[in-house]
Amino acid sequence: MKMLRRFRDDRRGNIAILFALVLMPLIFLLGATVDYGRASTLRAQLQNSVDGIALSLCQMSPQTSNADLEAQAAKLLTSYMPEGATLERPLNIGTDPRTITVKGSAVYQTAFVSIMRINTVEVGASSQCATPMAQTFEIALALDTTGSMKNAGGSGTKMAAAQDAAKKFIDYVASKPIFSPQTRISVVPFASGVAVDPKAYGPSTSWIDGSARSAYHWNNVDFSAASELVKKTIKSRFDIFDQLKWLDPAWSWAGCLETLPYPLNVQDAAPTQENPNSYFVPMFAPDEPGIARRSGGYIYESRPNDVQTGDAYKNLSPSRQAYYNSYLTDHTPLPDCGTKYMTAPEAETRACKYFKPVEYQSSMDLGVPNGPNFGCTSKPLQTLTKDTARLKSLIDSLSPSGSTNIFDGFMWAWRTISPLSVFAQGVPYRDTSVRKVIVLMTDGFNSWNTNAGMNINDSLFGAMGYLTNGDGTKVAGTPALAGRLVSGTAQPTSDAKARAALDALTREACINAKARNITVFTIGFNVPNDPIDQDGIALLRDCASTPSQAYVANSSTALIAAFDDIAQSIGKLRIIH
Repeated sequence: MKMLRRFRDDRRGNIAILFALVLMPLIFLLGATVDYGRASTLRAQLQNSVDGIALSLCQMSPQTSNADLEAQAAKLLTSYMPEGATLERPLNIGTDPRTITVKGSAVYQTAFVSIMRINTVEVGASSQCATPMAQTFEIALALDTTGSMKNAGGSGTKMAAAQDAAKKFIDYVASKPIFSPQTRISVVPFASGVAVDPKAYGPSTSWIDGSARSAYHWNNVDFSAASELVKKTIKSRFDIFDQLKWLDPAWSWAGCLETLPYPLNVQDAAPTQENPNSYFVPMFAPDEPGIARRSGGYIYESRPNDVQTGDAYKNLSPSRQAYYNSYLTDHTPLPDCGTKYMTAPEAETRACKYFKPVEYQSSMDLGVPNGPNFGCTSKPLQTLTKDTARLKSLIDSLSPSGSTNIFDGFMWAWRTISPLSVFAQGVPYRDTSVRKVIVLMTDGFNSWNTNAGMNINDSLFGAMGYLTNGDGTKVAGTPALAGRLVSGTAQPTSDAKARAALDALTREACINAKARNITVFTIGFNVPNDPIDQDGIALLRDCASTPSQAYVANSSTALIAAFDDIAQSIGKLRIIH
């Protein structure tokens, strides 16, 4: 009896027995946790799979039959679904807009809870995507074609990368069902100016100043001393081009137009008869003082008797002046236009030298052709069209040349999609069924080469004209003639101030376009060997509709990715459940 009592009262070994009794449930719970985690992982894989299949199916044409959708789903099954997973068939397909519901299931073979005779766990997932109703877009691509685009941008030039990216963008828009067949695209190449097709537009075009109505038409040509024959023959800048093309066929009008006065130049209104200065003046770079010779020639303070051997110049300040676009002599063999002792403004604005000129010089010393089209280096823009072959042909033909005028490129891009401006091809702004988009790509920043103090013009010629024209009018304005800069902007006296003036115009133009509910994307092609500075990046960010719509591409691959991301974000498919 004592032995039984000792055994009954002995507590040694209880912990081991209790642990053994508790261990089995703990092992089961741990195993169940492992099985649950693995089943959850399988379900997550399954969810990703049905999402991928749904999106792939929704990207197919809206005209795809249900049978073809089922067949495509079967093909995608092995690519997307985990091993052993199945799709619920048939698919649940709705219409107007088309929705596709994809349901899948898979079986997980348990590893631990099978001891409780739970051998499998079935998991399921479903995904529904919607193909949004096809939308109509009007998209303007403003593409930088300045000289710096010939620099390296990866495996090739920046120009080649931009061409590849832009063509891929066009192909995407043309092939995806989110973009309706009525979607149209324009392409606007820009450098220091923008050109329209001179074969399609000219002196008879209603919005072009073909009859010298604008006060800006003759600010570098003076007829006060011209003969009646000259006045009768040359009635507009187009007549000057007609005289010059006999010397060099490249000297016919190339299609560029000068910037309008402010604030018309940051708006998209069409010209009106009530305001002659609202008409677009054909861009004409005047022959600068000096003999016809290579660019960068000089003229010097002369003595009166120097006129016996050629043109002679007086009252020069400084006494030696440099001119980069002197393509004619300042006289002709005609009696009323002989050699003369004259001031630099008189030499530059002398109208008679454009009538039957004889002595001339073609050159490219500044990297762009001299002559009356100086600064007009871009290919003519393409207005809105559904013809993707035409768009891509233009893009293929682009070549880099000239300086950068982002402002002009942006404004002409806006004009191509505007219902109010010169082309009048855009649908009315009140038509909310059509979305308007501008995509602006540049590898640089606004530039305007000044040469203050070197000659009477203070700058090279471009779409903004000169800083100071031959008749003394200035780009910032004079009491006699409104300027082309934002109100309050001082007359630029350096490259930095000229750039700031163009930046101010660009910012105001972007604000005005966005106020019309135009979505603006910008891309800065900022490669390490030819970077855009921080002020340039800031301008592009400010111009875009949101900071996230301002892209910076540091390589050719990144540029293509930026265009691709923009195309997808314009009309993105989505999972709705």
